[in-house]
Amino acid sequence: MTEQLTEITRPKAEGYRKGRKLYLVPTFFVMADIPDEFREKVVQYWADVRDQVENLERTLTKVSHVYHESVFDGGDEGLDEIGEVNAHGSSFMSVLCRSTATLEATDHREALEESVDWQRCNGVGLISEAVRATVRESLEHATKKRYGHMAEVIDETLGAQEAGLFVVNEDHQVQFPDDIQVFYISPPSLDEIKRWVGEQMRRMIAVQEDAMRMQEEAADLPESDGDESHPGIEDDSSASEAGDLDGDSPTSEYPY
Repeated sequence: MTEQLTEITRPKAEGYRKGRKLYLVPTFFVMADIPDEFREKVVQYWADVRDQVENLERTLTKVSHVYHESVFDGGDEGLDEIGEVNAHGSSFMSVLCRSTATLEATDHREALEESVDWQRCNGVGLISEAVRATVRESLEHATKKRYGHMAEVIDETLGAQEAGLFVVNEDHQVQFPDDIQVFYISPPSLDEIKRWVGEQMRRMIAVQEDAMRMQEEAADLPESDGDESHPGIEDDSSASEAGDLDGDSPTSEYPY
C-alpha cells in the first residue's frame, strides 16, 4: 500500500504507527555542471524532502534504515557513494545515518552494470530483430534481478516496527512486501523540477526540428548551373590569354 504524503492528521496517524513503514523519496540524476536556476530547485527539493521526512518521524516512526539506489556498501563507504550520485541529498542522509539510522548496502552492482550496458546496446540502432529481442530480454532480466535484490535487502533488514528511507528513481520496479506501508514523499518542488526539465526538453526538440527544417529547405534549393558566369571570377580564356602573354602557364586558384 502506498500512501501519498500530504499531511497526516493525528487520528489517521494512530493507524499507521504499527507495522513496518517505508518513506519513499524519488531521486533523479543531476550533473555537476547545471544552471543556477535548476540548482536552486534541486536544493529546495531536498530541503522540502527533509522537512516532510522529519514530520513523518515526529508523527509516526523515526528512520532506522536508509536505502539508496546505486549504493553498494554500508557505513562511510556507502555515504561516499551517495555523495557521488546524489550530492544535493547526501548531507541529509549523512545526518540520519549518524543519528538513528543505519545505511544499508542496497543496490546490486553486477545487475546495475549489466542494465547500463544493455541499455547502451538498445540505443545503438540494431538491425537484427533477433539481436534486439536478445537485448530486450537481457535488459529485463538484469533489471528484474537488480530491483528484486533491493526488495530482498529491505525485507531482510527492516524490523517489525521500524521505518526506512528509500531513495530511488520514480521508474523503479521494486515490489514491496505486503506488510510494508509505503509513504510516497512528493513535495511541490518536485513538480517544479519536472516542469523545468520538460521545458528544457521542449526547447531542445524545437531547436533540433528547426535545424532539420533548415537542412531540408537547403536541400530543396535548385543547384546553380555550372555554365553560368560567376561575378568576380575571370573567364578562363582571358586568364589563359593573360598567362600566354606573360609567357607563364596559368595557375588555378582552386586546386580542387
